[in-house]
Amino acid sequence: MRLERVAAWGVGLFFVLLALLTLRCAWGADVTIASSDVNIGGLAFRKQMGWDLFSGFFSGRPLFGYANYSISLFNFLVQLIPIHAFLEWFYAGVLVIGSLAMVWFLRLWSLSWSAAIVGALVGFWVNSILLASAGHVYKMEVLAFSMVSLVFIEKGVRAVSARGQIGYGLLAGVSVGLMMLEQQDVALLAGLFLAPYAFLRLIQVKMGWARSALFLGLLSVVGLLLSGPVLLKSYDQNIRQAASVQGERAAKWDYITQWSLVPMEWPDLIAPGWSGWSTFDAKEPYWGRVGQSAGYLETGEGFRNFRLESNYIGLMPFLLALFGVASVCRRGGCAHRGMVLFWGSAAVLALGLAMGRYSWLYEGFFQIPIFNNIRAPIKFLDNMQIALGILAGFGVDALYSSASSPRFRRGAWISCAGVAVCILLGLWGVSLFEEGWRMQIAEAGFAAQVEALLERMRGAWWHAFVCACVGLASLLLCVKHRWRLAVCLLIGLLSIDSLMLTSRYFKAESVKAVSVPNPVLDQLAQRQGVERVAFVDQNGVYNNWLAVDGIYRDIRFFNIWQMNRMPMVYEELLRKLESNPIRLWQLASVRYMTMPERVYQSFAKQTQVSEWFNPLMSYEIPTSAGKRRDVMVEFMPSVPRLALFRNWTSMPIEAQLDQLAEPAYNPRQQVLVDHQAGFDSVEGNPAVEAVEPTEITRSRVRVEVQVEEPVMLRFSQRIQPGWQVFVNGKEQPLLTLDYLVMGVRLPSGAHEVVFYAPKNNYAAGMGSIALIGIVAGWLLIRRERADG
Repeated sequence: MRLERVAAWGVGLFFVLLALLTLRCAWGADVTIASSDVNIGGLAFRKQMGWDLFSGFFSGRPLFGYANYSISLFNFLVQLIPIHAFLEWFYAGVLVIGSLAMVWFLRLWSLSWSAAIVGALVGFWVNSILLASAGHVYKMEVLAFSMVSLVFIEKGVRAVSARGQIGYGLLAGVSVGLMMLEQQDVALLAGLFLAPYAFLRLIQVKMGWARSALFLGLLSVVGLLLSGPVLLKSYDQNIRQAASVQGERAAKWDYITQWSLVPMEWPDLIAPGWSGWSTFDAKEPYWGRVGQSAGYLETGEGFRNFRLESNYIGLMPFLLALFGVASVCRRGGCAHRGMVLFWGSAAVLALGLAMGRYSWLYEGFFQIPIFNNIRAPIKFLDNMQIALGILAGFGVDALYSSASSPRFRRGAWISCAGVAVCILLGLWGVSLFEEGWRMQIAEAGFAAQVEALLERMRGAWWHAFVCACVGLASLLLCVKHRWRLAVCLLIGLLSIDSLMLTSRYFKAESVKAVSVPNPVLDQLAQRQGVERVAFVDQNGVYNNWLAVDGIYRDIRFFNIWQMNRMPMVYEELLRKLESNPIRLWQLASVRYMTMPERVYQSFAKQTQVSEWFNPLMSYEIPTSAGKRRDVMVEFMPSVPRLALFRNWTSMPIEAQLDQLAEPAYNPRQQVLVDHQAGFDSVEGNPAVEAVEPTEITRSRVRVEVQVEEPVMLRFSQRIQPGWQVFVNGKEQPLLTLDYLVMGVRLPSGAHEVVFYAPKNNYAAGMGSIALIGIVAGWLLIRRERADG
């Protein structure tokens, strides 16, 4: 037992050191991992929201803003760890926890420590690790929690006593619930493999129906208790209200399957960078079709492709997984064989589903409700990788031990040699069919980089061949009974392969570079008050300001930087008013904006709008065509974020968009009110009057006003279920104004008006997690003492 504990600590130290080496680019002071989706700006936003992030908050960006809450372990940790150190600590922790869970799981099946380490390396340290560089932090958490859930499921299935089964059932439920909290779509995909595995194991151990029902019931109830409200919210926002999945079936199919694994690009799985590194790599860009917009080849609209990371898993992981399946086809007990064949089938199924639009399997999967709303079938590669890790562990155990069959080892060596020869043929084929490859790359739109991409293709095949040769050497050492050296060579190969891959994608960015003075953004942050800011051009440096620098300064941008599932109300609004951006800026309370000087000059020449733009400062920005002079302006006819209207028109909501789009309509003169509110129209009074809030926090806005006649108080914030408004301490009906913003009618007199964002009681949920964990721990400790 003591040796087991020493070995466990050694394995933990190995993965900690590997994580440190993987994240070595962030070792310096005041730097952090550079990522796309969740970057310094995204972390700063979560910090700005504080604990309101859990209970309910509202944001003024983008467009007309939104209200939400976001309960997750990730967001909890953001509040505790400094921004400049958060990502590296987070990624390292997720990788180590996921790896140790894989080791624990394989050790439950009596695999050697070396086999368990190889399984963890295969399961987490190649393709899936690159989710970090893309900023897909929640996906990484889901993968780690899914592995932890597998451990607790297996422990619960094997528990002899009811107390142990209840304890592990509770822990499995907590793990599944936390997994669901992080990212619901990826967690549902993971659940497609976890649930059948649990049923399979319960059948294999021949557990009675009562105890099986108890275990599965605890797992399901606890998981839903923790994640149920979040799942319902996610369904409402990402499915019921999302325009992208509520349209015609063909359009939905194109949207859902845009990120599918392209079968013809299979070499990317074993030869790193075979089709280029990423869409935005300047020298060796990705030239394939992953992420290509439907109809792009015909219309040229949308994405030619969009891939931020590699799909590389490696040659040896696939070979070891095949050897693992082959080993149980020739020997092993029934339960052992069934478990390995289950994960072999899961790996094949996941690969087939990852091909999305190119796979008949996904056409059937697309018929399943709920699941047919999950975008990017290529996500299944991460589930396949975990399955490969489990299988690879069994493959190592079958090959790298004195108990293994000499014939089986020789067969594995011959198989690996055959694959190495095939890889050489692939390398030779690049030169043999060079003109064909050159034409294909040029037709894909990368003629300027064709020579570099051909060289990259050769380099990818050479890399795969070297890995095959090292694998051959490792298997040869097995044939010679040099077990330790053989497995050390294999572990070294997988570790170095991962480090080489991540060195290509993991980069650091300076935290100081975001916080240094920026004349433009600092001016906008100082001037904006409660109003909004818009960039007329959001390319180049403006894109970075939208994603990082401006969010870091808490600027309320009207621009959309990222909105994969746009609410239908926004899509309808933009469709109706896209040809009239000035009207959109007015309605959304855009007070300040930047634009190229030539655009400002074109506005200045128009008599009707020449006085609408008040120039504040001029500056230069770098563009692909050189330096360009831009202008910051104040947009004078903007409707204030909080405004009193003495004129209003009552009409159905569905008719309001047409009225708002009318060129002659003046949104500063009157406001449109839903006719169901029962108010008669009023006209002939003075125009809009701005109101400064007495108090504004992340979850509420308080206004004090004195009015001599009835008015409508308009709050330029998208109305969503759960918002409340109180006037002088009494709740009043919340009105829908101007199609999608909110307001309240005030009689004459002095009033205190408070708008409250939708609230969520997260404390009960967090407390239930702690309580369930304590109960489960107490049960398991009592069981251990009883067994002792």
